[in-house]
Amino acid sequence: ESLETIPAPQAAMPPPAKPPSASSETEATPHEAMKQPEVEAAKKNVALGERVAKVLPNGVELTLSKSDVEARLLAFLENRTAQSKEITRFDLDGLVFDSGRRSPRPGPQEQLRNIAKILAAYPQARVVIGGFTDDVGAAKANQKISQARAEFIRRELMRMGADGSRIEAKGYGEAHPIASNDTEDGRRKNRRVSLGVIAK
Repeated sequence: ESLETIPAPQAAMPPPAKPPSASSETEATPHEAMKQPEVEAAKKNVALGERVAKVLPNGVELTLSKSDVEARLLAFLENRTAQSKEITRFDLDGLVFDSGRRSPRPGPQEQLRNIAKILAAYPQARVVIGGFTDDVGAAKANQKISQARAEFIRRELMRMGADGSRIEAKGYGEAHPIASNDTEDGRRKNRRVSLGVIAK
């Protein structure tokens, strides 16, 4: 900063000190200081058009669409109410499996990266990756394919930083279809992987 030189008056007196009560800034109390990180996190959890910025408990930031599977998973984990005895499942709609293939088509892996970050931020969460197939082919072969799909996604989540000790992998074969196997579109939907929350 530069100072401008101004001739001082002959009888210059120092300005009176402001009383403490006139100060424009006050020191935060310990209670207010503890709340500050929560306030900052709330400021960051703001809508960005169709997407929303979220700050995870470990400080990692994510930007998600409210309709994303990851956003719904996060909302479920944030809700601290008791979980029902049934596993709550989230189909990973960002993955597309061709018939008979154990790994998904190559493509963006943002969904898996987001899920790995969410699982890392909630160390109490335990999940099961479920693999599913359509009903084309022998049931025994489909069971093996579904197990391989679940294990593949588990390995990918571990590679991205998720704790493998809290992730199970289970193949369900052609059981539990979510669409008709009478059409190609239905069969494509049934060839999927889901993430089921066992405990949160």
